[in-house]
Amino acid sequence: MEKLKPRQLDIMQNLAKMLEAKGPVKVTTASLARECGITEAAIYRHFPSKKKIYEGLVEFCEESLFDLIGDINSSKDPYLKKVSRIMILLVSFSEKNPGLARLLTREAFSVEEASLDDRIKQMFFQNRITNKTKSSKI
Repeated sequence: MEKLKPRQLDIMQNLAKMLEAKGPVKVTTASLARECGITEAAIYRHFPSKKKIYEGLVEFCEESLFDLIGDINSSKDPYLKKVSRIMILLVSFSEKNPGLARLLTREAFSVEEASLDDRIKQMFFQNRITNKTKSSKI
């Protein structure tokens, strides 16, 4: 992920906060701008579309989680210990980032964000392939 500007990070953090609400969340750029305390036009100065903001959150999760999972998988720990550590990581991440967890499980999607479903599936699939490739080299 490229280095984010402070305002981009703020927009993404506010979106994640809004996704913490129960049920499918209808996030408009207007409501996101209100949450951020900026204009809707300012949102578009930092992101070309609302979808790109969501993609940024998915990419953040991908880098955060799968880098750590990769570290766990490459450790010399016994298999069950690795599984335990990964489960603890996922539960901790979900507790600390409920909006992001709802995004990754697609629980927070409204109809318009459903197009991100393919991106999230791709993220999990790529991680699975990467781990299989690494484990076959061991």
